[in-house]
Amino acid sequence: MAGGGRIRFKVVAEQFLDTTPTGPNLAAGDSAVSDRKEGKIPYIVYGAINDQGLGLVSWWTNAEEEQEEEEVEEGEEAL
Repeated sequence: MAGGGRIRFKVVAEQFLDTTPTGPNLAAGDSAVSDRKEGKIPYIVYGAINDQGLGLVSWWTNAEEEQEEEEVEEGEEAL
């Protein structure tokens, strides 16, 4: 899959890690700065695209267009 495509996803979980400073000793070891240096991320959103209508938007728009074309063709055959 090439990057840069629009996707639809659902949020399945959220995680918040409080990285606010704990006191006025900012110069002597700011915990928020040290947390960021250690790679701790303050807010994480977990998502999924493995459900009906989710995934690359182009998958579903192409499928809808094909379905509309089939319906038009069926209508023309009925005439």
